[in-house]
Amino acid sequence: MADDAEQGQSEERKPRDMVAKALGLLTLVGQRMPGATLSELARTSKYPTSTTYRLLRSLVLEGFVRYDEQTKRYSLGPTLFILSEQAASQMDFHEITTPVLERLSLVTGDAVLLSVLDGDREMQIQSVRGGRTFQFLGHPGLHAPLHCTALGKVLIAFSEPGERERLLKRLPLYKVGPNAITDRRAFRAEIERVREQGWGVADEEHESGVRSIAMPVLSDQDIAIAAVSIVTPQARGPVTDLERLLPALDEATRQLSVLLRSRSFLYRSSSSASIPRR
Repeated sequence: MADDAEQGQSEERKPRDMVAKALGLLTLVGQRMPGATLSELARTSKYPTSTTYRLLRSLVLEGFVRYDEQTKRYSLGPTLFILSEQAASQMDFHEITTPVLERLSLVTGDAVLLSVLDGDREMQIQSVRGGRTFQFLGHPGLHAPLHCTALGKVLIAFSEPGERERLLKRLPLYKVGPNAITDRRAFRAEIERVREQGWGVADEEHESGVRSIAMPVLSDQDIAIAAVSIVTPQARGPVTDLERLLPALDEATRQLSVLLRSRSFLYRSSSSASIPRR
């Protein structure tokens, strides 16, 4: 009888053990931006490569994980985002956005800002201080010009067509930082480039010694709900080095897009801004 009971408990533990391993792998995938390879996940989890592969294959088939044939990397899949969206209905705006922004800052080591379009300016909604020696702290509620920040460029590029054209024609292009664009034709070309590539950069355009790179948080209609930027010091290296931050930034904005676009946390203010209900 005792042997039978022990055998039953052992058989009962097997599926639970596999579920725990699968959830452990899912957690590891989520901690790696922009994803991880099979060998990296097997090494970190300490599971045999064959076991890791079988678990990942099941997670991919169920949509919890996606596999990129080109990069050979696993990243979080759409099913997980759908579940996150459902869980989000029980959370407020900051409860949803803060973990994503903090994780992005932790991965990159840099300050992270979340802003929305507020008329002819951008308005900061949230900020996370970076962990490096260089510190840049945003201030929720603070307004900044659109034409000389990466956030502003992205918010213009992915605004509604009529609003985008209005801003391109009428937005004041005054000199703020040393590299701010003040020529209207050059500014239109810059916004077209941002829209085409999906991200924008500001290189000492708003403040000397400061660079930033931003991407939009998009609605179902590919209109910017908000934008997220990573802020770095100019002295760190050439401006092209910012592009190494794109995979992590893309992952964060994609998560925020799924979490926010079908929720009612955002509404249109009288100045056409999308701001969180408090």
